[in-house]
Amino acid sequence: MTNLKDFLIILKKLHIKKSSFQRYILLKSLKNFKIIYDFINFIGKLKTALEIAKNQYLILVGEAGVGKSHLFADIIKHRAKNNQQSILILGQHLIESKDPWAQILNLLGFAKFNKYEFLGALNSKAQANSNKIIIFVDAINEGAGKDFWRNFIISFIEDIKKYEWLSVAFSIRSSYFECMIPKEISEICVIYHEGFSRIEYDAMRVFFDYYKL
Repeated sequence: MTNLKDFLIILKKLHIKKSSFQRYILLKSLKNFKIIYDFINFIGKLKTALEIAKNQYLILVGEAGVGKSHLFADIIKHRAKNNQQSILILGQHLIESKDPWAQILNLLGFAKFNKYEFLGALNSKAQANSNKIIIFVDAINEGAGKDFWRNFIISFIEDIKKYEWLSVAFSIRSSYFECMIPKEISEICVIYHEGFSRIEYDAMRVFFDYYKL
C-alpha cells in the first residue's frame, strides 16, 4: 500500500524533468495515493471503530434518503458472499409498543423460544462458522419504534453483549436521534452518515471485515 514516504517521493520526482509517459505514471500513482488517502481518512473519521468492536454495536444516523437502508443492504449482501450471516429487521414491522425481542422472535418464526435460547443458538452457529452474526435493525424510528426503543435499546444491546459472536447495528433518522437514543449511548459507537461514495462503501466493508463484525 502506498504510504506517506512513497507519496513524498512521487512529489519530488514530479519536479524533475521527466518524459510524458513517466509523468503519466507518476501522476497515476499520485491519484492512487489520493484514493488510498481518502480511504484511510474515512476510516480515521470512524473514531468509534474500537468502541464498536469492543461494545458489539453501532448506531448509524442520517437524514431521510441518504442511503442508510441501502448501506445496510449492501453490507449484508457483501457479508453473504463471504459466508457471513446477518439478520435484517425492518423497523416498520415492529408495530407494537412493547419489548422488541418478543416482536422480533415472532417475526422470525421463533415465538416459542425466549431471547436467551434464540441468542444462544445464534452465537453457537456464528462460532461454528468462525464469523460473527450481525443483527441489523433498520429504521428504528419507523413503526412503533419511536414509542419503545428509548426504553429498550440499552437492555437490547446488553443482551447482545452477553454473546461473543453476535453484534447489532441500528439505523435511525437524524431528527429522531435525540428523543430516541438515551444519553448514555448517544456519544459512542455512533456513525453519522451523510451519503457514501463508492470508496466509502468499500471502507465500510473493510471496517466490518477487519473487526469481524
